[in-house]
Amino acid sequence: MRKGTKVFIFVNFVVICLLVNAFSTLIALLFEDGTVHAIPAADIMRPSEDHTDRNDRQVIPRIIHQTYVNDSIPAQWVPSQRSCIDLHPDYEYKLWTDTLSREFIRTKYPWFLDTFDSYPFPIQRADAIRYFILDHYGGIYLDLDDGCARRLDVMLEYPAWLRRTLPTGISNDAMGAIPHHPFFERVIQSLERYANNYGMPYITVMSSTGPLFLSIIWKQYMSEERPEQDHVRVLMPPEYRNNAWSIFYIAKGNSWHGKDAQTIFWMGKHWMLLTFSGFAVAGVVFAVMFYAWTAWIGTSRKDKNGPAYILLPRRDKEVAGRAMAETGLGLCYAHQRFLGSGWAARSLERHCHNSMYVYNHELLFTGQQNQKAPTRAALKGKTASPAAAANAGRGNTSASVRLVWGIVHTFGAFNGAGAGFISG
Repeated sequence: MRKGTKVFIFVNFVVICLLVNAFSTLIALLFEDGTVHAIPAADIMRPSEDHTDRNDRQVIPRIIHQTYVNDSIPAQWVPSQRSCIDLHPDYEYKLWTDTLSREFIRTKYPWFLDTFDSYPFPIQRADAIRYFILDHYGGIYLDLDDGCARRLDVMLEYPAWLRRTLPTGISNDAMGAIPHHPFFERVIQSLERYANNYGMPYITVMSSTGPLFLSIIWKQYMSEERPEQDHVRVLMPPEYRNNAWSIFYIAKGNSWHGKDAQTIFWMGKHWMLLTFSGFAVAGVVFAVMFYAWTAWIGTSRKDKNGPAYILLPRRDKEVAGRAMAETGLGLCYAHQRFLGSGWAARSLERHCHNSMYVYNHELLFTGQQNQKAPTRAALKGKTASPAAAANAGRGNTSASVRLVWGIVHTFGAFNGAGAGFISG
Protein backbone atom coordinates (compact mmCIF):
# COMPACT_ATOMS: atom_id res chain seq x y z
CA MET A 1 0.00 0.00 0.00
CA ARG A 2 1.34 3.41 -0.98
CA LYS A 3 2.35 5.85 1.71
CA GLY A 4 -0.10 8.42 0.37
CA THR A 5 -2.95 5.92 0.58
CA LYS A 6 -2.04 5.12 4.17
CA VAL A 7 -2.06 8.82 5.01
CA PHE A 8 -5.46 9.22 3.36
CA ILE A 9 -6.95 6.31 5.32
CA PHE A 10 -5.41 7.57 8.57
CA VAL A 11 -6.77 11.11 8.08
CA ASN A 12 -10.25 9.79 7.37
CA PHE A 13 -10.07 7.50 10.39
CA VAL A 14 -9.15 10.45 12.61
CA VAL A 15 -12.01 12.54 11.20
CA ILE A 16 -14.49 9.72 11.78
CA CYS A 17 -13.25 9.27 15.35
CA LEU A 18 -13.66 12.98 16.03
CA LEU A 19 -17.19 12.94 14.63
CA VAL A 20 -18.12 9.86 16.67
CA ASN A 21 -16.71 11.49 19.79
CA ALA A 22 -18.60 14.74 19.12
CA PHE A 23 -21.91 12.91 18.64
CA SER A 24 -21.26 10.08 21.09
CA THR A 25 -24.10 11.12 23.39
CA LEU A 26 -26.61 11.22 20.54
CA ILE A 27 -25.39 7.84 19.31
CA ALA A 28 -25.69 6.41 22.81
CA LEU A 29 -29.27 7.70 23.04
CA LEU A 30 -30.21 5.53 20.07
CA PHE A 31 -29.46 2.46 22.20
CA GLU A 32 -30.86 3.78 25.49
CA ASP A 33 -34.21 2.29 26.51
CA GLY A 34 -34.28 3.66 30.06
CA THR A 35 -35.14 0.32 31.68
CA VAL A 36 -32.14 0.39 34.02
CA HIS A 37 -33.53 3.43 35.82
CA ALA A 38 -37.23 2.73 35.27
CA ILE A 39 -39.75 3.19 38.04
CA PRO A 40 -41.05 -0.33 38.77
CA ALA A 41 -44.42 -0.95 37.17
CA ALA A 42 -45.52 -2.76 40.35
CA ASP A 43 -45.16 0.50 42.31
CA ILE A 44 -47.30 2.39 39.83
CA MET A 45 -49.95 -0.34 39.66
CA ARG A 46 -50.66 -0.29 43.39
CA PRO A 47 -53.87 1.50 44.39
CA SER A 48 -53.42 5.20 45.09
CA GLU A 49 -54.50 4.68 48.68
CA ASP A 50 -51.33 2.70 49.34
CA HIS A 51 -49.26 5.84 48.69
CA THR A 52 -51.39 8.55 50.25
CA ASP A 53 -50.31 8.02 53.88
CA ARG A 54 -46.72 6.95 53.27
CA ASN A 55 -45.30 10.42 53.84
CA ASP A 56 -41.96 9.10 55.04
CA ARG A 57 -41.09 8.10 51.47
CA GLN A 58 -42.57 11.12 49.76
CA VAL A 59 -39.56 13.39 49.40
CA ILE A 60 -40.82 15.64 46.58
CA PRO A 61 -42.89 18.64 47.78
CA ARG A 62 -46.61 18.50 47.02
CA ILE A 63 -46.57 21.24 44.40
CA ILE A 64 -47.93 21.08 40.85
CA HIS A 65 -46.37 23.55 38.39
CA GLN A 66 -47.75 24.50 34.98
CA THR A 67 -46.97 27.30 32.52
CA TYR A 68 -48.88 29.40 30.02
CA VAL A 69 -48.71 32.82 28.40
CA ASN A 70 -51.32 34.27 30.77
CA ASP A 71 -54.17 33.21 33.05
CA SER A 72 -56.60 32.52 30.20
CA ILE A 73 -56.16 28.79 29.62
CA PRO A 74 -57.47 27.56 26.23
CA ALA A 75 -60.74 25.65 26.48
CA GLN A 76 -59.26 22.39 25.18
CA TRP A 77 -56.82 22.27 28.09
CA VAL A 78 -59.13 23.29 30.91
CA PRO A 79 -60.39 19.71 31.57
CA SER A 80 -56.86 18.33 31.84
CA GLN A 81 -55.81 21.21 34.07
CA ARG A 82 -58.86 20.77 36.32
CA SER A 83 -58.31 17.00 36.57
CA CYS A 84 -54.97 17.54 38.29
CA ILE A 85 -56.26 20.32 40.54
CA ASP A 86 -59.40 18.39 41.58
CA LEU A 87 -57.53 15.15 42.30
CA HIS A 88 -55.02 16.97 44.52
CA PRO A 89 -56.76 19.43 46.83
CA ASP A 90 -53.92 18.96 49.31
CA TYR A 91 -51.30 20.04 46.73
CA GLU A 92 -50.19 23.60 46.08
CA TYR A 93 -50.90 24.67 42.50
CA LYS A 94 -48.75 27.23 40.66
CA LEU A 95 -49.49 28.58 37.16
CA TRP A 96 -46.46 30.38 35.76
CA THR A 97 -47.38 33.07 33.24
CA ASP A 98 -44.81 34.81 31.03
CA THR A 99 -44.74 37.80 33.36
CA LEU A 100 -44.28 35.73 36.51
CA SER A 101 -41.64 33.57 34.81
CA ARG A 102 -39.47 36.50 33.80
CA GLU A 103 -39.79 38.12 37.21
CA PHE A 104 -38.80 34.85 38.85
CA ILE A 105 -35.67 34.57 36.68
CA ARG A 106 -34.81 38.22 37.33
CA THR A 107 -34.97 37.86 41.09
CA LYS A 108 -33.80 34.29 41.70
CA TYR A 109 -31.45 33.61 38.77
CA PRO A 110 -30.35 37.02 37.45
CA TRP A 111 -27.28 35.52 35.78
CA PHE A 112 -29.59 33.82 33.29
CA LEU A 113 -31.87 36.77 32.47
CA ASP A 114 -30.01 37.89 29.33
CA THR A 115 -30.14 34.38 27.86
CA PHE A 116 -33.77 34.02 28.89
CA ASP A 117 -34.70 37.25 27.10
CA SER A 118 -32.62 36.40 24.03
CA TYR A 119 -34.47 33.21 23.15
CA PRO A 120 -36.07 33.75 19.71
CA PHE A 121 -39.07 31.48 20.40
CA PRO A 122 -41.47 31.76 23.36
CA ILE A 123 -41.52 27.98 23.78
CA GLN A 124 -37.83 28.14 24.72
CA ARG A 125 -38.66 30.36 27.68
CA ALA A 126 -41.52 28.02 28.59
CA ASP A 127 -39.06 25.12 28.51
CA ALA A 128 -36.38 26.89 30.50
CA ILE A 129 -38.62 28.17 33.29
CA ARG A 130 -39.76 24.67 34.21
CA TYR A 131 -36.18 23.60 34.96
CA PHE A 132 -35.60 26.62 37.18
CA ILE A 133 -38.80 26.28 39.19
CA LEU A 134 -38.10 22.59 39.84
CA ASP A 135 -34.58 23.46 40.92
CA HIS A 136 -35.82 26.22 43.26
CA TYR A 137 -39.12 24.91 44.62
CA GLY A 138 -39.14 21.23 43.72
CA GLY A 139 -42.47 19.55 42.99
CA ILE A 140 -44.02 18.14 39.81
CA TYR A 141 -44.19 19.96 36.50
CA LEU A 142 -46.89 19.05 33.94
CA ASP A 143 -47.74 20.40 30.51
CA LEU A 144 -51.31 21.67 30.26
CA ASP A 145 -52.26 18.82 27.94
CA ASP A 146 -51.15 16.25 30.55
CA GLY A 147 -54.28 15.30 32.45
CA CYS A 148 -54.14 13.37 35.73
CA ALA A 149 -55.84 9.97 35.58
CA ARG A 150 -54.76 9.14 39.16
CA ARG A 151 -53.21 10.86 42.12
CA LEU A 152 -49.53 11.67 41.84
CA ASP A 153 -48.53 10.50 45.33
CA VAL A 154 -46.47 7.60 44.05
CA MET A 155 -44.36 10.03 41.99
CA LEU A 156 -43.33 11.86 45.15
CA GLU A 157 -41.27 8.90 46.30
CA TYR A 158 -38.37 9.43 43.90
CA PRO A 159 -35.96 12.38 44.36
CA ALA A 160 -36.06 13.10 40.62
CA TRP A 161 -37.90 11.55 37.70
CA LEU A 162 -38.52 12.11 34.01
CA ARG A 163 -40.64 10.26 31.50
CA ARG A 164 -39.42 8.08 28.64
CA THR A 165 -40.39 9.13 25.14
CA LEU A 166 -40.33 7.30 21.83
CA PRO A 167 -38.39 6.43 19.79
CA THR A 168 -35.60 7.40 22.16
CA GLY A 169 -34.65 9.78 24.95
CA ILE A 170 -36.81 11.48 27.53
CA SER A 171 -39.38 14.27 27.46
CA ASN A 172 -39.83 17.43 29.52
CA ASP A 173 -43.64 17.53 29.62
CA ALA A 174 -43.92 15.65 32.92
CA MET A 175 -41.15 15.56 35.53
CA GLY A 176 -40.54 15.96 39.23
CA ALA A 177 -37.72 16.61 41.69
CA ILE A 178 -36.76 17.71 45.14
CA PRO A 179 -35.40 21.27 45.45
CA HIS A 180 -31.82 21.68 44.20
CA HIS A 181 -31.46 18.16 42.91
CA PRO A 182 -28.01 17.80 41.28
CA PHE A 183 -29.55 16.79 37.95
CA PHE A 184 -31.62 19.97 37.58
CA GLU A 185 -28.68 22.00 38.80
CA ARG A 186 -26.73 20.48 35.90
CA VAL A 187 -29.60 21.28 33.53
CA ILE A 188 -29.87 24.97 34.36
CA GLN A 189 -26.10 25.37 34.28
CA SER A 190 -26.03 23.88 30.75
CA LEU A 191 -28.71 26.08 29.19
CA GLU A 192 -26.40 28.94 28.25
CA ARG A 193 -23.96 26.59 26.53
CA TYR A 194 -26.73 25.08 24.40
CA ALA A 195 -28.42 28.39 23.50
CA ASN A 196 -27.75 28.12 19.76
CA ASN A 197 -29.92 28.92 16.76
CA TYR A 198 -29.81 26.28 14.02
CA GLY A 199 -32.06 28.05 11.53
CA MET A 200 -35.01 25.66 11.77
CA PRO A 201 -37.36 26.43 14.70
CA TYR A 202 -38.01 22.79 15.61
CA ILE A 203 -34.34 21.81 15.72
CA THR A 204 -33.40 25.01 17.54
CA VAL A 205 -36.01 24.50 20.26
CA MET A 206 -35.45 20.78 20.69
CA SER A 207 -31.67 21.07 20.98
CA SER A 208 -31.45 24.26 23.07
CA THR A 209 -34.16 23.81 25.71
CA GLY A 210 -36.47 20.97 24.65
CA PRO A 211 -36.49 17.19 25.03
CA LEU A 212 -33.36 16.61 22.94
CA PHE A 213 -31.38 19.01 25.11
CA LEU A 214 -32.74 17.40 28.28
CA SER A 215 -32.01 13.89 26.94
CA ILE A 216 -28.39 14.80 26.23
CA ILE A 217 -27.86 16.25 29.71
CA TRP A 218 -29.62 13.25 31.27
CA LYS A 219 -27.46 10.76 29.36
CA GLN A 220 -24.28 12.56 30.34
CA TYR A 221 -25.41 12.87 33.93
CA MET A 222 -26.36 9.20 34.29
CA SER A 223 -23.08 8.04 32.77
CA GLU A 224 -21.28 9.31 35.88
CA GLU A 225 -20.95 7.42 39.15
CA ARG A 226 -23.45 8.84 41.65
CA PRO A 227 -25.11 7.79 44.90
CA GLU A 228 -28.58 6.27 44.65
CA GLN A 229 -30.37 9.38 45.92
CA ASP A 230 -28.89 11.44 43.09
CA HIS A 231 -30.17 9.14 40.35
CA VAL A 232 -32.96 10.19 38.00
CA ARG A 233 -35.74 7.62 37.65
CA VAL A 234 -37.69 7.09 34.44
CA LEU A 235 -41.45 6.77 34.03
CA MET A 236 -41.97 4.29 31.21
CA PRO A 237 -44.65 4.71 28.49
CA PRO A 238 -47.07 2.01 29.78
CA GLU A 239 -47.15 3.66 33.21
CA TYR A 240 -47.39 7.13 31.69
CA ARG A 241 -50.63 6.70 29.69
CA ASN A 242 -52.97 4.44 27.69
CA ASN A 243 -53.46 1.82 30.42
CA ALA A 244 -55.87 1.42 33.33
CA TRP A 245 -53.03 1.86 35.82
CA SER A 246 -51.40 4.77 33.94
CA ILE A 247 -51.04 8.02 35.85
CA PHE A 248 -51.68 10.49 33.02
CA TYR A 249 -53.71 10.94 29.88
CA ILE A 250 -53.12 13.33 26.99
CA ALA A 251 -55.62 16.02 25.99
CA LYS A 252 -55.73 17.12 22.36
CA GLY A 253 -54.85 20.68 21.63
CA ASN A 254 -52.72 23.09 19.64
CA SER A 255 -48.99 22.58 19.36
CA TRP A 256 -46.02 24.91 18.96
CA HIS A 257 -44.70 22.64 16.20
CA GLY A 258 -44.34 24.37 12.84
CA LYS A 259 -44.13 23.02 9.31
CA ASP A 260 -40.49 22.11 9.74
CA ALA A 261 -41.53 19.65 12.46
CA GLN A 262 -43.50 17.63 9.92
CA THR A 263 -40.26 16.92 8.08
CA ILE A 264 -38.56 15.91 11.32
CA PHE A 265 -41.44 13.59 12.23
CA TRP A 266 -41.27 12.00 8.77
CA MET A 267 -37.55 11.46 9.26
CA GLY A 268 -38.27 9.86 12.64
CA LYS A 269 -40.70 7.40 11.07
CA HIS A 270 -38.25 6.49 8.32
CA TRP A 271 -35.05 6.61 10.33
CA MET A 272 -33.84 3.21 9.11
CA LEU A 273 -34.16 4.26 5.46
CA LEU A 274 -32.38 7.53 6.20
CA THR A 275 -29.66 5.73 8.14
CA PHE A 276 -29.03 3.34 5.25
CA SER A 277 -29.07 6.24 2.78
CA GLY A 278 -26.64 8.16 4.98
CA PHE A 279 -24.17 5.28 5.02
CA ALA A 280 -24.58 4.88 1.25
CA VAL A 281 -23.87 8.56 0.63
CA ALA A 282 -20.93 8.42 3.03
CA GLY A 283 -19.57 5.42 1.11
CA VAL A 284 -19.85 7.24 -2.21
CA VAL A 285 -18.20 10.35 -0.78
CA PHE A 286 -15.39 8.24 0.66
CA ALA A 287 -14.90 6.48 -2.69
CA VAL A 288 -14.76 9.79 -4.58
CA MET A 289 -12.34 11.25 -2.04
CA PHE A 290 -10.18 8.14 -2.23
CA TYR A 291 -10.11 8.28 -6.02
CA ALA A 292 -9.27 11.99 -5.99
CA TRP A 293 -6.54 11.40 -3.44
CA THR A 294 -4.93 8.54 -5.35
CA ALA A 295 -5.15 10.55 -8.57
CA TRP A 296 -3.45 13.49 -6.91
CA ILE A 297 -0.76 11.23 -5.48
CA GLY A 298 -0.33 9.65 -8.89
CA THR A 299 0.14 12.98 -10.65
CA SER A 300 2.86 13.91 -8.22
CA ARG A 301 5.01 10.94 -9.23
CA LYS A 302 6.95 11.41 -12.44
CA ASP A 303 7.42 8.70 -15.00
CA LYS A 304 11.00 7.56 -14.76
CA ASN A 305 11.33 7.57 -18.58
CA GLY A 306 10.37 11.23 -18.96
CA PRO A 307 8.85 14.24 -17.35
CA ALA A 308 5.25 13.17 -17.93
CA TYR A 309 3.08 12.48 -14.89
CA ILE A 310 1.35 9.13 -14.51
CA LEU A 311 -1.98 8.04 -13.07
CA LEU A 312 -1.88 4.36 -14.06
CA PRO A 313 0.92 1.83 -14.68
CA ARG A 314 2.67 2.77 -17.94
CA ARG A 315 1.74 -0.35 -19.91
CA ASP A 316 -1.91 -0.12 -18.92
CA LYS A 317 -2.06 3.48 -20.08
CA GLU A 318 -0.39 2.70 -23.40
CA VAL A 319 -2.92 -0.02 -24.14
CA ALA A 320 -5.91 1.98 -22.90
CA GLY A 321 -4.83 5.13 -24.72
CA ARG A 322 -4.26 3.40 -28.03
CA ALA A 323 -7.56 1.52 -27.76
CA MET A 324 -9.51 4.67 -26.91
CA ALA A 325 -7.87 6.64 -29.73
CA GLU A 326 -8.51 3.91 -32.30
CA THR A 327 -12.09 3.59 -31.07
CA GLY A 328 -12.59 7.31 -31.59
CA LEU A 329 -11.19 7.16 -35.11
CA GLY A 330 -13.25 4.10 -35.96
CA LEU A 331 -16.42 5.83 -34.80
CA CYS A 332 -15.49 8.87 -36.86
CA TYR A 333 -15.22 7.00 -40.14
CA ALA A 334 -18.17 4.71 -39.42
CA HIS A 335 -20.49 7.66 -38.83
CA GLN A 336 -19.02 9.49 -41.80
CA ARG A 337 -19.99 6.59 -44.09
CA PHE A 338 -23.42 6.50 -42.44
CA LEU A 339 -24.00 10.18 -43.21
CA GLY A 340 -22.88 9.86 -46.83
CA SER A 341 -22.34 13.28 -48.35
CA GLY A 342 -23.35 16.76 -47.37
CA TRP A 343 -22.30 19.39 -44.89
CA ALA A 344 -22.54 17.07 -41.85
CA ALA A 345 -20.41 14.40 -43.52
CA ARG A 346 -17.76 16.93 -44.56
CA SER A 347 -17.69 18.36 -41.04
CA LEU A 348 -17.23 14.92 -39.54
CA GLU A 349 -14.56 14.10 -42.10
CA ARG A 350 -12.55 17.12 -40.97
CA HIS A 351 -12.96 15.92 -37.37
CA CYS A 352 -11.67 12.47 -38.31
CA HIS A 353 -8.64 13.90 -40.12
CA ASN A 354 -7.87 16.11 -37.14
CA SER A 355 -8.17 13.11 -34.82
CA MET A 356 -5.79 11.08 -37.02
CA TYR A 357 -3.36 13.98 -37.04
CA VAL A 358 -3.38 14.14 -33.25
CA TYR A 359 -3.12 10.37 -33.00
CA ASN A 360 -0.06 10.28 -35.24
CA HIS A 361 1.57 13.41 -33.78
CA GLU A 362 0.75 13.13 -30.10
CA LEU A 363 4.45 13.07 -29.42
CA LEU A 364 4.30 16.82 -29.88
CA PHE A 365 2.44 16.93 -26.59
CA THR A 366 4.26 14.18 -24.75
CA GLY A 367 7.90 14.24 -25.76
CA GLN A 368 10.73 15.35 -23.61
CA GLN A 369 10.39 19.08 -23.14
CA ASN A 370 11.99 21.56 -20.84
CA GLN A 371 11.92 20.19 -17.32
CA LYS A 372 9.90 23.21 -16.26
CA ALA A 373 7.10 22.37 -18.70
CA PRO A 374 5.63 19.00 -17.64
CA THR A 375 2.86 17.22 -19.44
CA ARG A 376 0.22 19.00 -17.35
CA ALA A 377 0.74 22.01 -19.67
CA ALA A 378 -0.22 19.82 -22.62
CA LEU A 379 -3.30 18.58 -20.82
CA LYS A 380 -4.35 22.21 -20.36
CA GLY A 381 -4.13 22.78 -24.11
CA LYS A 382 -0.84 24.64 -24.25
CA THR A 383 1.23 24.34 -27.46
CA ALA A 384 4.35 22.25 -27.13
CA SER A 385 7.73 23.77 -27.87
CA PRO A 386 9.66 23.01 -31.11
CA ALA A 387 12.19 21.18 -29.01
CA ALA A 388 9.49 18.80 -27.91
CA ALA A 389 8.55 18.14 -31.54
CA ALA A 390 12.15 17.43 -32.43
CA ASN A 391 12.39 14.89 -29.66
CA ALA A 392 9.16 13.20 -30.63
CA GLY A 393 10.90 10.64 -32.80
CA ARG A 394 12.75 9.25 -29.86
CA GLY A 395 9.63 7.36 -28.85
CA ASN A 396 9.42 8.89 -25.42
CA THR A 397 5.61 8.94 -25.49
CA SER A 398 3.51 9.77 -22.44
CA ALA A 399 1.07 6.99 -21.73
CA SER A 400 -1.09 9.20 -19.56
CA VAL A 401 -1.64 11.75 -22.37
CA ARG A 402 -2.33 8.97 -24.87
CA LEU A 403 -5.12 7.81 -22.59
CA VAL A 404 -6.53 11.31 -22.13
CA TRP A 405 -6.49 12.06 -25.87
CA GLY A 406 -8.11 8.72 -26.59
CA ILE A 407 -10.96 9.55 -24.23
CA VAL A 408 -11.31 13.05 -25.68
CA HIS A 409 -11.55 11.83 -29.25
CA THR A 410 -13.87 8.97 -28.43
CA PHE A 411 -16.36 11.43 -26.95
CA GLY A 412 -15.57 13.84 -29.75
CA ALA A 413 -16.57 11.17 -32.24
CA PHE A 414 -19.82 10.56 -30.41
CA ASN A 415 -20.57 14.29 -30.25
CA GLY A 416 -19.59 14.85 -33.86
CA ALA A 417 -21.70 11.93 -35.05
CA GLY A 418 -24.65 13.14 -32.98
CA ALA A 419 -24.35 16.67 -34.31
CA GLY A 420 -24.05 15.37 -37.86
CA PHE A 421 -27.09 13.12 -37.45
CA ILE A 422 -29.19 16.02 -36.15
CA SER A 423 -27.98 18.33 -38.93
CA GLY A 424 -28.72 15.68 -41.56
